[in-house]
Amino acid sequence: MLTGVRLHISYQVTFYQPLIGPIINAGKKLEDSKGLGGRERLTVSRTDAMQSFYSLAIRENKGNAKAMSQATKAILHHYASTRDKPQHQFYPVDAKSWCSYQRDAATGEKTHQPIKDPLPPAVLKTIKPVFHRLGDEKFLAGCERCATQNANESLHHVVWGFAPKDQYTSASENNLAASLGMLVFKQ
Repeated sequence: MLTGVRLHISYQVTFYQPLIGPIINAGKKLEDSKGLGGRERLTVSRTDAMQSFYSLAIRENKGNAKAMSQATKAILHHYASTRDKPQHQFYPVDAKSWCSYQRDAATGEKTHQPIKDPLPPAVLKTIKPVFHRLGDEKFLAGCERCATQNANESLHHVVWGFAPKDQYTSASENNLAASLGMLVFKQ
């Protein structure tokens, strides 16, 4: 049995990305008596775009949970931004920013066009807790390495190489396989 060994759990980036769609499209009525989906609300293509942006926010900020969190907040505010109430405070202000508003602020150009059909307040109020949960720094700390769930990199794969699941192994053999697997995996 292993004692005194600490494991840092690293989550698969693509594990988080699909979480947004099912959570957001829960199908309940909102305070404005309309559903979450539909025209000028959440559509399949908009939800897919949010999932893609979420994945990019994680991958582009590898190793920095705080920056990942900031970038995920920017996604929600991007879809909430209007001409009268621009919400670009979570985007980086530089010439390479993916936010055209902040890119224009850095370069002095005038290319920004506000988003067509921003999300209404009732929709934003409903999906905001989802983004806060999925954008929490502690939550994102597990995927700072931007690992993928490749069988060759998986600790389980290494352990099962020593003690295959389809063959009987005793408890002491399992403990030895886990110990050896840890040593090999940590290298």
